[in-house]
This record gives sequence, C-alpha cells and structure tokens, in this order.
Amino acid sequence: MALVKRSVEYEANDVLPDQKGHNEEMTAETPLPVPGLIRRAERYILENAGAPITVSDVAAELGLSLRSLQAGFRQWRSTTPNLFLRRVRLQLVRDELRRLGEQTTVQAVAMRHGFSNLGRFSAYYQAAFGEAPSATLHRGRSPRHQK
Repeated sequence: MALVKRSVEYEANDVLPDQKGHNEEMTAETPLPVPGLIRRAERYILENAGAPITVSDVAAELGLSLRSLQAGFRQWRSTTPNLFLRRVRLQLVRDELRRLGEQTTVQAVAMRHGFSNLGRFSAYYQAAFGEAPSATLHRGRSPRHQK
C-alpha cells in the first residue's frame, strides 16, 4: 500500500513539476476544476429544462445515484440540483414573458415550464428577479420594450 501511495505522489509531482511544493499554499490560490459529471448534469438540465424532467431523471441519465448527484452539487456548486433546475426554468419563464408579451399569460407560461402551484411560482420568481412575473409580462407588452 505504501508503495502505491509513493508511486501516485511521484507521478503527480512528475506531471506538475512547476507547481508549488506545499498543498496548503496551492489550495488558497488555485480553484479546483468542477468534475465532468457535474458539468454534464448542468448541461443536461439546460438542454432539457423545457421537458418535464426531474432530478431523478438527471441522475439516471448520468448513471449516478440521486444522493451522489445531490452531494456533487452541494460540494461543487453550493446548491442542489433541484434549485439549479428551478433557476433554469425560472429564467426560461422570464425570457418567454419578455418575448411573448400580450400573446400569453403568466399562468400559461408557468405551467408550460413545470410550475403547477402558481403561488409558489410567483414567490420563487419574485425572489429570483425582484419583481412579480406580471410586471415582466406587462413590460414585455409595452411598445417601447418591443424590438
């Protein structure tokens, strides 16, 4: 076991010869890269947020347990996959409300993006963007804001 440990340390030092000698000095200055699985989960959520996916679907797509996915998001993004998915969907709603204006309603857009409880949706939206979804919709209807 000690031989394997020394071998791994030796290989790491060979690969990174210009790095500082003490790990303590490196951790404060060098952020660690986010693991590929977390980036893949984010990409899957971004690409499929318009579909009725759940965090369990994301974990299954990546071949991870739900707990592993949650732990990874907590460690690397300081959030949960559910909150990440909700933020992405809230942004989709906001973009659609701005774009469609009088051609839609807040309820229709919220429901289309998976928000079935409109009271909760409105509270989430207000917290995320500092305004009610209806204010975004009305601004999108305003002729001066249309392109």
